[in-house]
Amino acid sequence: QKIEQIISPTGALQENAYKTLIELLAEAVEEGNKLVEGFCHAQLARYYYSMSDLKKSGKHLRKGLPLQQANKDYDGLAISYNLLGIDAMNHGNYQIALDNFLQAINDADMTSRPVGTSLINIGHIYLGLGDFDEAINYCSRGRQIYQQFGPSYNLLIAYSQESMYHCLNGHPELATPLIDEMIDIAKQLDLTEQLDRLPFISEVYALYYHSMGEPEQAHEHIRAFIRGLKESDETLDYIEDMVWMAQILLENEDLSLIPDLLDIMQAPAEASNINHLKLHYIELQIRYHDALGELVTAAQWGKRFFDVSMAKKKDDIEIYRMNIELRNEVEDMKRHQRAIEEENRRLLQEASTDPLTGIANRALLNQKSEEMFQQAFAMETTFGMEMLDIDFFKEFNDTYGHQMGDEIIQTVAGIIDSVSVDKTFVARYGGDEFMIVYLHQTDEQLMNKANSIRRNLIAMHIENSGSTVSPFVTISQGIRNSLVTETHRVWDYTFTADHALYEVKRTHKGSIRLLHGMNAT
Repeated sequence: QKIEQIISPTGALQENAYKTLIELLAEAVEEGNKLVEGFCHAQLARYYYSMSDLKKSGKHLRKGLPLQQANKDYDGLAISYNLLGIDAMNHGNYQIALDNFLQAINDADMTSRPVGTSLINIGHIYLGLGDFDEAINYCSRGRQIYQQFGPSYNLLIAYSQESMYHCLNGHPELATPLIDEMIDIAKQLDLTEQLDRLPFISEVYALYYHSMGEPEQAHEHIRAFIRGLKESDETLDYIEDMVWMAQILLENEDLSLIPDLLDIMQAPAEASNINHLKLHYIELQIRYHDALGELVTAAQWGKRFFDVSMAKKKDDIEIYRMNIELRNEVEDMKRHQRAIEEENRRLLQEASTDPLTGIANRALLNQKSEEMFQQAFAMETTFGMEMLDIDFFKEFNDTYGHQMGDEIIQTVAGIIDSVSVDKTFVARYGGDEFMIVYLHQTDEQLMNKANSIRRNLIAMHIENSGSTVSPFVTISQGIRNSLVTETHRVWDYTFTADHALYEVKRTHKGSIRLLHGMNAT
């Protein structure tokens, strides 16, 4: 219920998400619920990032990633890696950004919203590298994932970005149908009256009309873009977009709106402490004053550009260090998880394997026989159980010793295990007794396997002077095979196979008896 109060059906954070997240995090810590704790850190990192508080966002990322990895919270991991990627991208470090976005994709369901976000973000990286075709490809793939979840604000943004990429690539005609879809989604979200106040919508139209060669229309939409930014609290996310709008104005030798863009850019660029974003702001100051012919002022800004560029180099080192530390923490957690899983597999193997023979033990036999019985019932087919033991085994032990007795048990187990193929399961029942479970086998198929086991053992000519039926070690085999009905239980087959074995031991050791039920002959 609290999670519903945090995340809307469209995947966005609810209006009062922060308060609920803090309460839920406190409860999770008190109860030791590491899964929920990791979830809360991912969502709080997301919340603080939306508020441009990168320091607090980073703190929750650092706390959350190891927890999300330990509890295999793949959506939480995808959100965290996406935020790390966006932060690296804002710092101009595309290599680390790409690495984090790819990690987000690897850690999530390929049809989930976080994967859609990662693909769109990777598209933005390619845009920064000037590869418009790949930028459009990734953005389109991300947008198609968002479409699966119906109309949403994120889908609206995805359409706007894909439209802008086509315009920047010089193909406004390819943007036209996407813009139509964008407007249709806005209508479905009841945003029609707010369109001129959404900066990214005005930005789309400004780029569209600029690429169509209509500077007056582009100018009006840049003006609307500026009005929208003045009403927005997300100006940090629009710094690069403001540079695009300024580029249009500079290309059209229309400098009238650039001071407004610079005024809006200054506060978030300076407050963010992200030198890459500061460089965008300073570069625009240089180009603006250069266009005005104010070369002294442009040169002063050029000196500032150099100083900030040096500071950015230190930023890059810090980002590398932080990402390496985070990755090392996550890798340590993965190694710890693998060690636990390996130990659990080993313990499970020990718990289900007979130590002398290496085949399944009675505990696993009980589980597998029940599973195969239920399969037979569902398939309306035959289910069979064969119980066998070594003839005159006590006499063999008394004559040749218990070590040789163990070796005979291992030998028989190896022969039986050779028939353990599809629809057949073998196990040691106890002592010198073994059980074979058959699924969907005719009497003929089953008897062929049983005879093969018996003949293979006899062919080994293992001496048993204590036997009265053969000079060599032999086995006796009792089998039940029949269609499963509603009244049958696994125990019925075990009991009948045991009874058949008893009859063989009583009348003719070293042979096989197959029954179809307790009353069969």
